[in-house]
Amino acid sequence: MLDPFDGSAGHGGLVGHGEDRPGAASQAAFLSGGGPTGKFQRKGEQSVEKMSELRQSYALLLGCLIEAKSSGTLITTKWQYNRISSPTYVRPENGDTSAKMECPRCKQIFTVRVESLKKATVKSRTYTVVGAVLAVSLLVWLPMLVHFGGQTVDEDAASSAILTVGSLVVLTAVSLFVGLPLYLSGRKYSGIKKLRLVKSDGSVSMLTRGHKLP
Repeated sequence: MLDPFDGSAGHGGLVGHGEDRPGAASQAAFLSGGGPTGKFQRKGEQSVEKMSELRQSYALLLGCLIEAKSSGTLITTKWQYNRISSPTYVRPENGDTSAKMECPRCKQIFTVRVESLKKATVKSRTYTVVGAVLAVSLLVWLPMLVHFGGQTVDEDAASSAILTVGSLVVLTAVSLFVGLPLYLSGRKYSGIKKLRLVKSDGSVSMLTRGHKLP
């Protein structure tokens, strides 16, 4: 059993909805970087808020790895999600902007890219609609694949039959493995992306050390 961080929350996660404010050092780091110093609200591991509703103001949801178990080649992990809010968390009118946050458990500083409400909404709806169309088309391609795949054809028509079945296999796979994930991605799309760790020298790293966005 591995404990990736020596945080005060322990292995069992947090209970209730108490609020924690960052310490003086963390506030100084935020102020020097121009980021918000708003309040931080922790929630228990099983109380992960669904942030699928897009608004002009927003909150950040940060996952922190609190436990990892290794059994042979299988590794299981346990994550604690923290909801971080601030009055300064407002989407830009156009394009993207960056926002800073601190992990309430291990006190590391991170940045994310936040899309404008219009951009995030368009992406969410596009992914949802395209994914839904592809997923529903599975009801067309799969019966056709079963129908043509079970037919016996003459040797002269074998090439055409193979081409038809092959095309249906590809279309079925796209509907299943692209359509459904795209639909689910669109449903929960928040326009908050590119989590980066802020190092002590002010540079950023893609290696987020046991943290992730939902």
